[in-house]
Amino acid sequence: MKILILTVSAGGGHNSMTRSLVNCIGDSAEVKVFDIFMKKDKVKKKFVNDFYFFTCRRLMPLSNAFYRWILHRNVKRKKRTFFHVLTRKAKPRVFKVLEEFKPDVVFCSHTYCAHIMSEFRDRGVLSTDSPRVFSVTSDYEVSSYSELTTNIDYIVAPCEKVDAELIRRGFREDQILHLGIPVQTKFSEHIDKIEARKTLGVDENKFTVMIMNGEVGFGNPVELIESISKIDVDFQVLVVCGRNEELKKKLDEKIEKGEFTKTVHAYGFVNNVDVLMSASDCLIGKIGGVAIAEAFNKRIPLIASNALPWQEYDNMVYLCAEGACDYVKKTKKAYEVLEPIIKDEKVREERLKNIDRIRKPNATRDIVSAMFESVGEKF
Repeated sequence: MKILILTVSAGGGHNSMTRSLVNCIGDSAEVKVFDIFMKKDKVKKKFVNDFYFFTCRRLMPLSNAFYRWILHRNVKRKKRTFFHVLTRKAKPRVFKVLEEFKPDVVFCSHTYCAHIMSEFRDRGVLSTDSPRVFSVTSDYEVSSYSELTTNIDYIVAPCEKVDAELIRRGFREDQILHLGIPVQTKFSEHIDKIEARKTLGVDENKFTVMIMNGEVGFGNPVELIESISKIDVDFQVLVVCGRNEELKKKLDEKIEKGEFTKTVHAYGFVNNVDVLMSASDCLIGKIGGVAIAEAFNKRIPLIASNALPWQEYDNMVYLCAEGACDYVKKTKKAYEVLEPIIKDEKVREERLKNIDRIRKPNATRDIVSAMFESVGEKF
């Protein structure tokens, strides 16, 4: 069996999902991963990745307004869109990969990829039954331009909440699979909290708050730490700076000078987020779909920071309504949100109860199984 995974380097989530599926499949199938922009279309790769980070960090209100505009566009207008422009040069390369690799299943980790596959079906370039084509909704809100991807076989959704919007955009009910968001299976593995803290070399007995603001470090962790430090309980803070080297250096200097009243540990780009989450009692930061799934699989109460780009705000609205998340509207007031979580065990238990209702810890394996089953094989 051959599986082709199409991806795009827009943020870290799509590639993270790709790695999760590849690792889960292992030797059970021949897998090929193809980034539709990476090798030859460097301009578009830079646009969808670097420009994404730039707008989120520097022009967030403008980028969010643009996102709202395209999200609420007329879904019946399916020609000459922004997506058609971005994917035009990638289509021949994707077609070449399909011809050479001849996959039984294609998994699209991004709407761009699903758009290309759907258009191939629309134009009769691909047959209606081979390969089987899967896409994914990696947030708790439907992606913009999803109406351009309806001529695929299945779309994997995180929950039933998105069904109405998917159907409005042209999907049928039988195309929607409520399997969750694929993440590395290590996030579903239990690591004892004390052992995790020992591994990290941090205090084993303190309440632990983790701050993680994305791959390149969004938001203002320094101001956030200063705010939550007002809480009259001793706790420690683990800050993941990602690739934001400037932030890591700034935090290290403040830690060395003893400027924080709480114990703070700063980390750069790390590969042991699962251990850091296992060591933590609460997570504050950005809440992209993958980050949510990882945290929920580790059963950590979430607090969304006020620096939320694009669909992450919609994630926050849904999760807060479900009682599975809290929201910091102003960083200076973050201590008001965190304090009851630290001090009241009943509050934490309620959050975890709601998280257990939403989370899908076996999503990655279930998605892989569905791909195998779609061609009559068993995983």
